[in-house]
Amino acid sequence: MKITLVLDVICAHSYLAYHHLQQALRSRRAAGGSAEVTFLPFQLDPAAPHTPEPLKTVLQRKFGPAALDSAAAMAKKAAGEGLVLDYDRAVNANTRPAHLLLTHAERHGRGEEVAERLFRAHFTDGLNIADTATLGRLAAEAGLHSAPDADDEAELTRRLERTRALAVRAVPVFLADGTTPLVGDQSPAAFERLLAGARTA
Repeated sequence: MKITLVLDVICAHSYLAYHHLQQALRSRRAAGGSAEVTFLPFQLDPAAPHTPEPLKTVLQRKFGPAALDSAAAMAKKAAGEGLVLDYDRAVNANTRPAHLLLTHAERHGRGEEVAERLFRAHFTDGLNIADTATLGRLAAEAGLHSAPDADDEAELTRRLERTRALAVRAVPVFLADGTTPLVGDQSPAAFERLLAGARTA
């Protein structure tokens, strides 16, 4: 069974939904089931520079003061799930390097671990996930001890093209064969139903 997640690692809804998916996957795997998670990249801010800028500054500039209220509400919601969204520490930067690392990690069997670490690095640790050295450390923490190469660059380009072909306009989106796509930060129960309804190959 394959679950495809379209995400950006600076998307709070993607983080919360991924957390819920992992809960459902743990239950499935504990019961002897299996599932493969693959990732498709989506950039919320593809024109963002690689030099980091405080996330709250960017949110307020783009969406106005109400964006900070929305961020605070999302942080409170996530806290109830045991996740820390520290908008005072988080920085905004271009996510293509992070997507490149995630593509590389998935090709080496560490995609799920690296995805979680990237979310936590951005939202909890306030790290610049456009920085190559930082990404190298995060990869090592997740058990990956190699760097992306030209093959990963080509694969990332293919995946970005697939995302565009799917006409994705917002994330997260979860795709599984034989099921209706799930959009947004769905509950663990919704993911359990998705896994139960997906066709196995």
